[in-house]
Amino acid sequence: MDNEIVSLETEKEQRDAICKEALSWRNTPYHDFAGIKGVGVDCAFLPLRINQALGYIPKGYKLKWYSPQKWVNNPSQTRFHVEFEDTTMLDEVRKWYRREITEAEVGPGDLMLCLVCHSWSHASIVISWPDLVVHAVAGAVGCVISSHGKKEGFWAHTPKRFFSMFDKRE
Repeated sequence: MDNEIVSLETEKEQRDAICKEALSWRNTPYHDFAGIKGVGVDCAFLPLRINQALGYIPKGYKLKWYSPQKWVNNPSQTRFHVEFEDTTMLDEVRKWYRREITEAEVGPGDLMLCLVCHSWSHASIVISWPDLVVHAVAGAVGCVISSHGKKEGFWAHTPKRFFSMFDKRE
């Protein structure tokens, strides 16, 4: 972990760095199972790559193969099903983040995970809750977009869970 985040002294600086990195992904086209800034990314790779860039997740960490469209578009599934494996975005997030937090605790740089078609399958990075999140959206012109965290699209009526890299909020 000899990345930039180690030199940041305060939690606020670290949160600001996460938000800056998240916003640098804006207008990256959507692409299933991809995580290259400016080339293609999906909602699983977006938080992974952001946190890898800052040293929270080791650069060598790899996601197991999955099909985002299969996960989201099959309403009968309550978990992501992969041939010979059973994993969920929730399982991955629990590996990466230190703790699950309440909506009242959400701060910049935290992760919002949404329930879509019975699966915790859509991740976004909070910039300013509830006003702004950055997330990858299939079919968008530049899939990594900023949007209102509570009112736009399915946000308003979708169950959400929140996770933080930090033990407590400063």
